Amino acid sequence: MEGVEEMLLAAGKLSNSELARFRSEFEKLERRRNALTFDHEGIFFQVNRIPDETNYLYLHQSIAIKEESLFWLYPHFPFREDPERLTQPEQFLALRNLFGESSRQLDDYKQAFSFPFRIEVRKGDTESLYLLDLHCTGSINYCFRKIVDKDDPRLKTRSYHDPYEEEFGREDMRYFIAFFEGYLQGNWRVCQRESLAPCLLRIERYNNIFGFVGGLIFDEEYESREEFDTAWENYQAQLRTEQASGILRTPNPRIPRNPNPTQPNDDSCGH
Repeated sequence: MEGVEEMLLAAGKLSNSELARFRSEFEKLERRRNALTFDHEGIFFQVNRIPDETNYLYLHQSIAIKEESLFWLYPHFPFREDPERLTQPEQFLALRNLFGESSRQLDDYKQAFSFPFRIEVRKGDTESLYLLDLHCTGSINYCFRKIVDKDDPRLKTRSYHDPYEEEFGREDMRYFIAFFEGYLQGNWRVCQRESLAPCLLRIERYNNIFGFVGGLIFDEEYESREEFDTAWENYQAQLRTEQASGILRTPNPRIPRNPNPTQPNDDSCGH
């Protein structure tokens, strides 16, 4: 406590510009404390889950990177035929266990869940920021966007850009996805299933319902909309009964709050 009080007293004596810099450095430390960090062949990654309001601002201050079918169609990509690759409900449960609840910013008809992340990439002497939207549309998709300065002319177009190899190239993205998938698999293998809260998700476009209800993980598709609607109502009733029992705990969100939701937590957003 003494250290915190001393910091607050010192902060009270700073000028506005010094206080802004102090706050920026403090937020960097806080992000680092809550981050997933790893490196690969001289590239350093720092990954932070971000709240919806920050994600919204980043979406308007970033440019889209070409996805190239998200690599899952590539026969050489290591997780394409991995027998231990997580199913949709397992992926969601692992993500929720690590990063809190899904974003509310998603297409309810096409998407079951969405988790936005801020990625700091350091490659050699180059530092850059990226936005990752990890979402489910019947398969797990990794969509990257490059965060740029507010006056960047590339923001005026809706073009998709080739990866910037000097910052975060195509092979770097493939490694990132492979590592993140492995990280989720590792968490899923060691998590305590009995402590997981139930969940129920759907993709209306494909009449697909999946989740964790009654202690069972399931993933089902229905031939007709009528069958889909009936199954959804039945699962919802079962879920309400299970939640009312209070036996299973709710997940613990680990999303760092942005103390100033009117702007992203960055002084400079990119190059």
